Amino acid sequence: MKMNIRQITAAVVCGLMIAGETSIAACAAEPWNGNTENCNISSDGRNTNAQIRSEDAQIQNGNMESWDENVEITAHRGDSSEAPENTIPAFKAAIESGADWIELDVGVTKDGILVVLHDEDLKRVAGDSRKIGELTFEEVRRLDVGSRFGPSFSGIGIPSLEEVLDYCKGRILLNIEIKYRKGQDLAFIPRLVDLIRQREMMDQCMITSFNYGCLQMVKIFEPEIKTGLISSKPIAQPEIYTSADNFVLSIELIEPDTVNRIHELGKEVIAWTVNDQYSVEKCRKARTDNIITDYPDAIISD
Repeated sequence: MKMNIRQITAAVVCGLMIAGETSIAACAAEPWNGNTENCNISSDGRNTNAQIRSEDAQIQNGNMESWDENVEITAHRGDSSEAPENTIPAFKAAIESGADWIELDVGVTKDGILVVLHDEDLKRVAGDSRKIGELTFEEVRRLDVGSRFGPSFSGIGIPSLEEVLDYCKGRILLNIEIKYRKGQDLAFIPRLVDLIRQREMMDQCMITSFNYGCLQMVKIFEPEIKTGLISSKPIAQPEIYTSADNFVLSIELIEPDTVNRIHELGKEVIAWTVNDQYSVEKCRKARTDNIITDYPDAIISD
């Protein structure tokens, strides 16, 4: 018996180091005097405590410089410091900033069109209290989400996901967050997967969500698409989330032990939202792989 997408969807239950190398410094043999600190300074050419500390500092500085060069930068909802969030101008600015990724949010209109919008309603971005699911795509298209950012963006509208995929293809990687709402029909997830597959953008997109069940559905329809589980709460057993290829953690959760444990699973850690130097330093110390920021052009100083 063949099952249609809605039946398959209903059948799916929505549940919801890099290994840290230990550096061992061996002291040269000498009679133990009960002192458990490093070996004392000697005059026969062996490393002194001061030399060891200096070398350790150089290694640490080198590691920090390496992280600055290699960490990936994700523009949060596009470059939302330069243009209205989740709009084509914001995505254009993100590409021009040199960001590696764009993070964007996907909602669904009344007539089933996938659009790029963070909130459930339109109050904050367009001054309209209606929910995205109450409007058709044509109604959504007529809303102005640019004027509130500045007069030069007057008339800028909410784009469809198809428009964004076409605009970004071959130009920047995409972190597409599914904004799951309680009671929502999940039939849009296979449509989302199809849009990516049709454009041959499988290696350019990652689908993320707070709802682990959504990620399980993504993997059912297309196992090759990368996924990321978003969390603002500690994850006690990351190894059980086999449908999550990566973890997208709030900055409060970023600690070396947490990141190392996820790295041991062969998965990456993406930190959000990183908008100040304190947060950057936390990510640098923990060696996160990617940071999501509102300031992609300036968050990592030269």
